[in-house]
Amino acid sequence: MKDSEIIFAVEESPEGGYEAHALGHAIFTQAESLDELRDMVRDAVHCHFDSHMAPAEIRLHFVRSEISQSSETAKIGRSVTIKGELSGGQDLFVDGEIEGSIEIPGRSLTVGPNGRVRANIQAGSVILHGRVQGEIRATNRVDLRKSASLCGNISTARISIEDGAYFKGAIDIRSAERAQKVAVESEVSDEVITA
Repeated sequence: MKDSEIIFAVEESPEGGYEAHALGHAIFTQAESLDELRDMVRDAVHCHFDSHMAPAEIRLHFVRSEISQSSETAKIGRSVTIKGELSGGQDLFVDGEIEGSIEIPGRSLTVGPNGRVRANIQAGSVILHGRVQGEIRATNRVDLRKSASLCGNISTARISIEDGAYFKGAIDIRSAERAQKVAVESEVSDEVITA
């Protein structure tokens, strides 16, 4: 089945430049500049897929750490299942299953398209592409992408829900004044390029 989009996690490389890892596919590329990386990602997607199976959109998911020396993102792959409490001090990408609780204050949590989470979540920013059942408390923002499914309440300063996303619950938007008092430790952004 043809996917409508493919998502790449983009990080600054420890050696300089940028690295991009496809989520759910064995595609990796790197480049010295962001413009070069965009071209390398397009080329890698065209090489990986037959022309009739290539996704129409490529989403680059950027995570830039402002405080931490480490720009690495911990990754939980689609074949991994975790039951219990998950906590840490770095950004987290989940494409597997988690049941319990997730606490990564001030950090970014991304639930990939294959991710299934049954947990209460506390993070700086949360981006959902997969399924979540539980409460979300994000100091900065919550983004529900078109493939996301969320059953649970949200408490955050900013929220974005794309057309096609499923959401059942309540939203508590904190005032901008309260949100500014929280020190944000990472910046998360997405960019869509055409394949």
